[in-house]
Amino acid sequence: MGGNEEWATDAAVLVVIVSKTTFDHNGEPAPVHSFDTGAAWQNLALEGARRGLAVHGMAGFDYERAAEVLDVPEEYEVEAMAAIGERAPPESLPEELRDREEPSDRKPLEEIVHRGGFE
Repeated sequence: MGGNEEWATDAAVLVVIVSKTTFDHNGEPAPVHSFDTGAAWQNLALEGARRGLAVHGMAGFDYERAAEVLDVPEEYEVEAMAAIGERAPPESLPEELRDREEPSDRKPLEEIVHRGGFE
């Protein structure tokens, strides 16, 4: 077992996050479906944290298998997965994952926000 399996094995809930790639009212492509779903995911993560839960987003899983198992319709796209549950003691994790339980440093804004075009 490795990677995301370590985070997900004892989670109370595993969520597969999907987006609808077309508009309901006309069936046309919805160009911001991933953006909208990302915003919804962020709200889920923030609310979980507010309630004292561990909310761990994951991209390392078999997207096609998830879509197959859940019988995801063609007009939807699997975006991510999340493990949600009570935070376990860090010592219950393998040593290589314990450091990831600490908050990570964030890049300064001047490294990620720019004026004008890409350089």
